[in-house]
Amino acid sequence: MPSLKKLRRWKKAPYRTFQSHTTATESILASSSSQLPSPSSSRASTIYRNTSDAAQTYLPPIQAAANMIPGVGSILKGAIGGILSTLQLVDRHIQNKVDLKTLRRRLYQLRHHIDNVPTARTPIEETLRQELLSALETAKSELERMQKRIRGAPSLTQDIAGCITTVNNHLFEYMVTTAQSPTEYVYF
Repeated sequence: MPSLKKLRRWKKAPYRTFQSHTTATESILASSSSQLPSPSSSRASTIYRNTSDAAQTYLPPIQAAANMIPGVGSILKGAIGGILSTLQLVDRHIQNKVDLKTLRRRLYQLRHHIDNVPTARTPIEETLRQELLSALETAKSELERMQKRIRGAPSLTQDIAGCITTVNNHLFEYMVTTAQSPTEYVYF
């Protein structure tokens, strides 16, 4: 049983107000990317990742059981929902940031390799090369546009994946076609 001294300290402690999970999520979405946690060291990243994974694993069952607690169950359920929403948003923000950086590096490397490839052997190979270069330029423009968006947005995740798929498809077509000898081309 807590001592009388502890109860008095607890009673005098200032009350803290909690934002609803909607307000917290909106404020995180509205904040700039530099304000969101972005663990720089591998140790901090590992600690954050483990904490986030544990919370996202163990809080949903607690949230489901919270309704059984009379009086505060709905408040507890809402608070856990806010924590989970915030963790998912921060995780998406970090992943989108990494994916944008990876895409930027990949586009640069592909452009550099294509510029250093020997001249095309056939008109079809040259056409495919120009199409790939055009796809890379389009992807670069999309990347510049995506870098200005809110990093935690789910639509950004989808746009990054679409951009990567488009580049990979053009690259695959170019590689398969240029790997064949000139007599193996099928003309339509």
